Amino acid sequence: MKSYIIFGANSDIASNLIEQLSTNNKVYAIARSFHTHTYSGKNIETIETNFNDFNLVENLVAELSKKDENIIGVANFSGSIFIKPSHLTSELDYEKVMESNFKTSFAINRAVGKSLSNCSILYISTTATMVGIANHDLISASKAAINGMVIASAASYAHKNLRFNAIAPGLVETKLTKPLIENDSSRKISESINPLSKIGRSADIANLAYFLLNPDNNWITGQIIAVDGGMSTVRPRIKN
Repeated sequence: MKSYIIFGANSDIASNLIEQLSTNNKVYAIARSFHTHTYSGKNIETIETNFNDFNLVENLVAELSKKDENIIGVANFSGSIFIKPSHLTSELDYEKVMESNFKTSFAINRAVGKSLSNCSILYISTTATMVGIANHDLISASKAAINGMVIASAASYAHKNLRFNAIAPGLVETKLTKPLIENDSSRKISESINPLSKIGRSADIANLAYFLLNPDNNWITGQIIAVDGGMSTVRPRIKN
């Protein structure tokens, strides 16, 4: 049985992925707290830790790699959404967003670089790093840092067969994005600017994550792959 480490296990996308993976694999589901989410699958082991802490993450990954030699994939789904222009962003806002979106990923990155080999490593970016979207200044910057880390790490750790990729979602319907689309008018606006005229599902992202973490697809590294209904590359059709 192969094993995976999934950070940010409370997210809707992570939950979808964990359900897929745990059918035939061992999954270590990592979250700061499981007060709002529970897992009961026989192949799922839940672990609570603060994965903003470099030492805690390093020790956890080292411990798991020693007790389980079958770890072949690590993914991080922790993060936050912040939509304000730069001039309305405080220093505290900056620190919180960078910590939740980049520091966690970098803590995980340095830990896997020290302890693992022959693994697929996956992070979550955003389509806002590929196309300018108003008021996404800070969130785009924090996710662009992930993009840079992924590309550089793919080179740094290729000798260990560590493969680094990121998925860049468009607007996906989750608990996190509920405030953005919970009323009909805001939903319709979001749908209207998408080339496919719809909002994504957690499964849309989880399905690609499952593909990228599958060891059969082991010639993919250093890629930032958009799953956004064409938002980053296609102009929506003008409706008559």
